[in-house]
Amino acid sequence: MNRTGTLLTCIVFFLSFCVNTMAEAAVVRGRVVDDSGKAVSLAAVSVAGTGYVAKTDDEGLFEIQDIEEGRQTVIVEHASQLPIYQTVMVPLNKPLLLSFGSRKTYTTDAIVVTATRTPRSIKDAPLPVMLIDRNEIEDIQAVSAADALKHELGITLMPNGFTRQSVSIHGLPETYSLLLLDGQRVYGRHADAKDFDHVPASMIEQIELIKGPSSVLYGSDAVAGIVNVITRKGSDKLEGEALMTAGNYENRHAQFGLGGPAGPGRHFLSGSFTSSRQMQEGYGYDNFSVRYNGEYDLAEQMLLKIGAGFFNEESEDMVALDVSMDGGHRGGPYLKDRVSDVHVGLEYKMDSLTTLQASMYAMDQDRVDNRPPLTRQEREWDRQHYRFEGIVSHRMGEDEVVAGIEGRREQLEQTEVAGSPSQNLGALFVQYTWAAMPDLELVGAGRLEYHEKWGWVLVPRAGIALSLGDDIRILASGGTSYRAPTLENMFVKLNYHPWGGGFYSEGNPDLEPEKGIGGNIDIEWVATRDLVVTAGIFATKLKDRIALVSSGETIDGVDLRKRVNIDEALSYGTEIKVDWNVLPTLSLGGSYSYVHTEDKPSGEPFALVPYHKADVKFQWNSPGEITGVVVRTSYIGKRKDSRSRMYDPAIVADVSVEQRLGQGFSLLAAVDNVFAEDLFPYDSYVLHDRNWRLGLRYVY
Repeated sequence: MNRTGTLLTCIVFFLSFCVNTMAEAAVVRGRVVDDSGKAVSLAAVSVAGTGYVAKTDDEGLFEIQDIEEGRQTVIVEHASQLPIYQTVMVPLNKPLLLSFGSRKTYTTDAIVVTATRTPRSIKDAPLPVMLIDRNEIEDIQAVSAADALKHELGITLMPNGFTRQSVSIHGLPETYSLLLLDGQRVYGRHADAKDFDHVPASMIEQIELIKGPSSVLYGSDAVAGIVNVITRKGSDKLEGEALMTAGNYENRHAQFGLGGPAGPGRHFLSGSFTSSRQMQEGYGYDNFSVRYNGEYDLAEQMLLKIGAGFFNEESEDMVALDVSMDGGHRGGPYLKDRVSDVHVGLEYKMDSLTTLQASMYAMDQDRVDNRPPLTRQEREWDRQHYRFEGIVSHRMGEDEVVAGIEGRREQLEQTEVAGSPSQNLGALFVQYTWAAMPDLELVGAGRLEYHEKWGWVLVPRAGIALSLGDDIRILASGGTSYRAPTLENMFVKLNYHPWGGGFYSEGNPDLEPEKGIGGNIDIEWVATRDLVVTAGIFATKLKDRIALVSSGETIDGVDLRKRVNIDEALSYGTEIKVDWNVLPTLSLGGSYSYVHTEDKPSGEPFALVPYHKADVKFQWNSPGEITGVVVRTSYIGKRKDSRSRMYDPAIVADVSVEQRLGQGFSLLAAVDNVFAEDLFPYDSYVLHDRNWRLGLRYVY
């Protein structure tokens, strides 16, 4: 009995040990996805302190065995994301779903198209591209493209009459920057100023910025650089969002976005409404916009793309006044703007190496200027723009060639222009990217553009991308560029301007294109996955610049000015930027730029361009990204306006806070221009003051 009892005791002890051992060892399994819900493959999943590591498969799945029961910390790492640290109780009741947040490291494989006209990873693009993605636009609660660009390196926002905000790149006037919407040029309003407030954030997927001469692939106006706004497209899953905000100065904003699959295609519809009275009386405005993008799979290798948009804005309604009251007014809105456009494109992949693209684009812009006094003639604009483009891209191993043909027609009817002048332009362009060595790419490009009046213009460009190991890239490019005279420059009739003491002006049909030559060198150093430093130098020289100068003639004793190709101009400088993800929840950024501009022969700098500009960004997200805070601050140095009046330095700080409530809802709060800096004290249209807003966002 004693032996039997001893044996039974040993068996029970052994079985208990096995059961306890099995209970203390468990399996941790789950799936890793990004912030949009897509599977992340090749992510490293580990459990802290165990040494066990598993890689996710193509569906984002992983499994780690022999993990002790109790509280454990699961760590997920990937080259393109900030790490995930999640504490769990083992054994698990169900597989884990681990989602990366919206904040990514610099080495993210974001895709850009502006540099080469073909999709390329931003870290492999042979020309420097600055990217502002959708997540950043949402983090800063941007209302428009101008808000997204305000604190970026090399960018200066400035007013242009009543168009509110335009963009200057590297100190050159905004007319030398080309604004694109999905690769299609956007035309300006007053003085041909591109109003970046007219591009609502609701439609933006990302903004790609290329600095330096870029006329080779995009034609006229791309002298200082290109801002290409890529609009949102539908995906294979249903998604939607809505946002409403309200603030001081009767600022109101609402936007929505809805997308997903339907039938043979994917669709996305976005819209916005903005109302503001942060302007001088008569210039407060209400606007709304709507945009649709659709992609249809016609065949396995053939994709049809359709896009259409509509924008409408009117300034506040004013009562009619007698001529004895400040010169009188006819009544109604001072200003009206309406823009509609449609784009149809076809993409055909002949094979894995060759892609053909063809597109057609049409735009109609109507504008009315009904400002007082009664003695001033009401002015109307009706502008049409038509464009056709065909592109073929072909890869040969690591090399790539892109060739294309483009045709454009512009037509204008305006109160101050005789008849309906038009201009037709055609172009051939080619760009070859040669992988000379594993770490060296050379880019050569040329554009031959024909204008029915001044004939042929040749625009060359060359670039080099050199990688020094995995951490350092040197990007250098240079070339020529040009800006064609606008129809208003050439054909506007004699008219009187009451500003600056008053003068008459008229167009000049004999104007020639303005020409530019320039280049830039940039160095990118990825010190760690979380610390990136970029630095560069740049220079651009303009000649045959169009200027409005005195003709030496007078009309009733008032000076007559004409537009002529006379001036030269120069812009050069340096810039540096640092991005640092200090912690998984904290990131910092800083940049500084020095810009010297000289508008010859006066020797004066370009108006409102600071010599020095510095930007600092602070972003904090609580664990789980329940709360997010973004602070962006810019120091803007001394600058002069067009009348040589000196403006004092200013510090502009913007703060935005988001508190997620769950179920897709978030509370929003933001304050712009915290210190109430009057950036442009002599601007008679915009009230530059502190403004705040509160709002609610819902994301499905």
